[in-house]
Amino acid sequence: MVSRVFIYGHFGIGGGAFDNVRFTKPPSALAPQAIEILREPSVLELIGKVYVLTSSRNYQPVTPFGVSSFSWFTEYQQASKRSEAFYFNAEQGDRWQVKWMRQESDEAGPYIAVGLKHD
Repeated sequence: MVSRVFIYGHFGIGGGAFDNVRFTKPPSALAPQAIEILREPSVLELIGKVYVLTSSRNYQPVTPFGVSSFSWFTEYQQASKRSEAFYFNAEQGDRWQVKWMRQESDEAGPYIAVGLKHD
């Protein structure tokens, strides 16, 4: 049995210093997003599958068909166009810069993958 590892937190736009980073506050005690770690190309980088917290308080993978309905994805697209930093802020206090988001797939179907670099 393979153990899956997740990082819980939320996406946000960064302006420079950590104090200037805007993050969407979670609607509940649970983090609104989670990243399942799939690959770790280096000590400071990882590639993961993006999950969101549903109204039934379960985490579900984000699909390419549904990703555009999330405000954080719109913010990511706008930040990318402006060459502005975009982050995943982990609950444990770590900040990861989002290098890219793209569609990937596995045996369960297509999903949104993210490339993160520890900041």
